[in-house]
Order: sequence, then C-alpha cells, then structure tokens
Amino acid sequence: MEKPSKFHRHTYVGKGTEGADEYGYKYTWNSAHPDLEPTQMFYPDKYQNHPYCFYCGEKPYPIQAGLRDSNIPYNKRDYSVTGYMCTCVGAAAEISYRQDLIKLKELHAQDISELRKSYVEKLNPNLEKQFEIKMKYQRKELESELKNGRNYFSFSDIEMIKI
Repeated sequence: MEKPSKFHRHTYVGKGTEGADEYGYKYTWNSAHPDLEPTQMFYPDKYQNHPYCFYCGEKPYPIQAGLRDSNIPYNKRDYSVTGYMCTCVGAAAEISYRQDLIKLKELHAQDISELRKSYVEKLNPNLEKQFEIKMKYQRKELESELKNGRNYFSFSDIEMIKI
C-alpha cells in the first residue's frame, strides 16, 4: 500500500502485528467516506470486472456510497460498489480539476448575473414606443388595403387603430 490518505482509517493493533506499520497502526480503506469521488478507470477485460487506475495502472479502491448513512441497520445497508477511486497523484489532480471547474462555473454564473444587474436600466426596452410604431404600420397597411380594394377589415377596425 502506498502512503495512507485521508480516506484510510488507522487502528492501533500493536507493534509486531502482521500488516501494522512501525508504530503499531494498521490502515484500512474507508469505502464509505463522504468525500470519495470516482476517478477515471480502464478495464483490460471485456466484462469490465477488473478496473485499474487510468493514471498509475494500480488497482483502485472501491466506493460504497450505500454505507454512508449510519442510521440504517447493518442488514438493510446497500453494500454494492458504486465506483472506484485511486489515491495516486494523477487521480488526485483529476478530482481537484473537477472541483476547480465547478468553482469557476459558479464564479462565471455570478459574474454573468452581476453584469445583467448592472445593465438592467440601460437595456430596458421602450415598449410604448414599440407599440406606437407597430400600430402606425398596421394603420398604413389597412389604409393601403382600403385604397386597393382588398378590404378584409371593417371601418371600425381602422378607427380603433388610430393613434
């Protein structure tokens, strides 16, 4: 095992115990840690049964998200593996890249929101003027239709549109 990460539990088992380090601690993988995120894997077999880390080529650690809720009794917990994670430098860089990308997207959304707020008054359309212009064009169209004999409207419609 490489250097233990924050996702490993350490238990004192005593010096000289098999699997213990020089201080007498044994490290085990905490597959239900809330900060675990799956990292990129590759599968050498066609059945995708044996994943390996995309960056270092070592076997990854499993993630069991169903074990995170400690209020559920042991016999009703979901022990299925929901993903795999490696603790190598490349996998750690992938996770920090994803977190930085999320932060940048949030900052970008905030910047866009602030920009829109700063231009609200300047980009305010003059709806009254637009309505006046549309009515003038409709009145001209109706008058030309009356002159050309293509009257689809009554005179009351024209009187209603007068500005």
